[in-house]
Amino acid sequence: MAKTKLVKKSIGLCVTGKLGEPCHLGEIRPGWSGLGLDDPYAGIYQRRHYFGKSYFIRLNHYQPSGPPKPGEIVMRHKYYDAVGAWRALTDEDRAVYNERVKNKPLSGWNLFYKEYLLSH
Repeated sequence: MAKTKLVKKSIGLCVTGKLGEPCHLGEIRPGWSGLGLDDPYAGIYQRRHYFGKSYFIRLNHYQPSGPPKPGEIVMRHKYYDAVGAWRALTDEDRAVYNERVKNKPLSGWNLFYKEYLLSH
């Protein structure tokens, strides 16, 4: 992974994804070296959209706490089924969902997913 230093303002630079080292104390991870969090720019960068505007946020690195729990596995399968159902829709059916959310901060997919979860 390339490590770079960011400046306060830069033109045309959009950083998303992981940047820097995850920095785990007392743990050896191949490919990473360093102890402690010495880079204030290290983290996970995300672009979030809210009411037509884009916001960039930085989260700290994290590791999953363990294997998925039974409830998480059930929700994953519901999500996979919803994605399959959305992909099986025709363009006309998708247009109906997109039209229903025209003036809301929601996409047609999000409305479909919400209704799918409530019905299954």
